[in-house]
Amino acid sequence: MDPIFAGIAVLVLAVAIPTLLATLTLKTYLTGLSLVVFISFSYLWLLEKLVPSPSASRLQAEHGLVELYSTATSSPSHGHHRRDDDTCTTIVFVHGLGANPAKTWTVEDQDTPCFWITDLFPDDLKKDRVQSSVRLAVFNYNSFWVRNSNMRLRDTARSLVQGLSFRQKSINERLILVGHSYGGIVIKQALVMKPDLKSRIRGVVFLGTPHQGTSFNRYGILASYILAPLDPDVEIMRILAPDSEVLEALQSDFERYYGDTRRKYFYEQKKMERKFLGPVTWLREYVVTKRSATHGACEIDKIELETDHRGLNKFPGRDSNYGFVYQALINMIPQACMIPADEFRCLHGDQSDADYPGRLLWYHERIGPNGYPVGVRVGPEHSNPTVGPIDKTILTCRRTANALLRYRTDHLDPGSYRVTWIFWFVGGRNFPTSSEAMPRCFIPHPQQPPENSVCERFFPSTAAKDGAPDPDSSFFFPWELHCSVGRPREYGRFLDTSVDPNKHRLAADVLLEPGFSDKVLEPGFWRTLKNTGWCEVDGQPFQVGQDGEIGLVIGNWFKPQWIGGFSFGGARIELVE
Repeated sequence: MDPIFAGIAVLVLAVAIPTLLATLTLKTYLTGLSLVVFISFSYLWLLEKLVPSPSASRLQAEHGLVELYSTATSSPSHGHHRRDDDTCTTIVFVHGLGANPAKTWTVEDQDTPCFWITDLFPDDLKKDRVQSSVRLAVFNYNSFWVRNSNMRLRDTARSLVQGLSFRQKSINERLILVGHSYGGIVIKQALVMKPDLKSRIRGVVFLGTPHQGTSFNRYGILASYILAPLDPDVEIMRILAPDSEVLEALQSDFERYYGDTRRKYFYEQKKMERKFLGPVTWLREYVVTKRSATHGACEIDKIELETDHRGLNKFPGRDSNYGFVYQALINMIPQACMIPADEFRCLHGDQSDADYPGRLLWYHERIGPNGYPVGVRVGPEHSNPTVGPIDKTILTCRRTANALLRYRTDHLDPGSYRVTWIFWFVGGRNFPTSSEAMPRCFIPHPQQPPENSVCERFFPSTAAKDGAPDPDSSFFFPWELHCSVGRPREYGRFLDTSVDPNKHRLAADVLLEPGFSDKVLEPGFWRTLKNTGWCEVDGQPFQVGQDGEIGLVIGNWFKPQWIGGFSFGGARIELVE
């Protein structure tokens, strides 16, 4: 039971009963008076139970920013291993009055409670590969205004500012702030107090925030008188009055400093109902009206959720309301796309090597817990590399003519991006010293590469049936490889794997429209990184248009030379700030 409405009910009974009994006999009146005394003590006991101390009403955690999840510390199978200089996006959730993080973001009245910030959101980030470096945090503060309260809006906002400013010292961080009800007011006050935070703010999401106040504050003011023995904070309720001057001034300052910051305003479709003594409804109204919840919003940023005020911030599962909020959040994350190698179309990926029957030109290899392909011998000092493949499966090219990998997507927002290619340049420790030991297409033989391997790269042995050397990676040497990104010319032709590149030219300049970005890996680059493990190759910036469509191509531009000896771990596409 809500303590505010419990107090109101007790007060009504305490006044009504003696009034009724005053018309009766003295004996009956004294009996009624005793009943009033009993009700009064019961009232105080009820307040003690229903209005717990602040320490009992919040998470068992320190106040301030509390990190709940980070992709940087999650399973490495989700994304590449984050480097210290990577840009991280932190989403901070701020609860409203009379609540705490656990209560605000959790649906408890079902068989399995759902704290959606950690139960749903991280899995969906992984599934959509939206961003490799995302942190989820809650801002925990004492919002229990009905007992021993001295909370002030500016003090709470200052605490939030301090938490956000402290994190800036330790990480290159972008921020998305989410506020439910009064939590949105706290966010606005914090941002106004610290205008230089603007460069770090990617967006703000308001969930039923009373930007112009709420008529529900009258119940809070009434409750503050009923709960007077507990020293409630009535001033906070006056700030939330409809058309409050304090809120209007705050809105004006917020628009002045953050008028062009991305924002989404969610509002309730349904009125909230309160029942008394079972099925009797004594209250049915909006806690925050659409007018107040969307004050200052463009029409496109107003989003209605099919729920009342209590359902704007908690979801029982992946319903439509959750979907709207989730989509708003990921659209504010600096757009990035994690593309596993397995999602690239591979030309001749299922064909065998003509020189060694039974040996495939490409292998889909599994990645072990140490970040390297299963079966690779590597010293413990090199385990868990700082760079790794996107997912648990990689593509390894042993040797093939006219190598070609392709990928297409159309879900990126318009803007400037950069692609990072993740490779392992495979070369054996013992390169042949003369051209006689090399395939004929490898002539002329380049200069002997330096001995800088950190591991020995082996492939599944097929020597028993085809006489292949073991390990055969000793005979690989790569020639020029092009990594290109741009807009595909034709969707069907772009992903067509039936074309014979020896008869039909099928390279980046054919598959992509003019103006695409191209990164050429020279032989010297290969030699320098021979067998040093995973590395990231940064491509040139490229533009994404309104349709969000791009194509990625890895190939050797139809040259009659062999490409061999590389593993591909996927690509990472990130927005250029």
